[in-house]
Amino acid sequence: MVEQTFDIQGRGILVTPDVDLGARAQVEFTVVLRRPEGDVREAVALAQVPLGTFRSRPQHVLCFRTLSKQDLPAGTEVWLLGEVDAS
Repeated sequence: MVEQTFDIQGRGILVTPDVDLGARAQVEFTVVLRRPEGDVREAVALAQVPLGTFRSRPQHVLCFRTLSKQDLPAGTEVWLLGEVDAS
């Protein structure tokens, strides 16, 4: 569930909290967003382990390049549907 959003120039909207998606440094997912108002939409999120992460397990931040902070209010549920096909 989205707690905070950050608009990072050149990267997009990052949401917290971060998630553990295993050892891969970067993967793109199709996600479903269920906003607090009840509306639902699909989007693509890039999951990345931030540079300089020194945790025992990598934690991925989700980055949305085509959405705004208004599209991702606090309380939005983010459901991962599956990896985006790279072909």
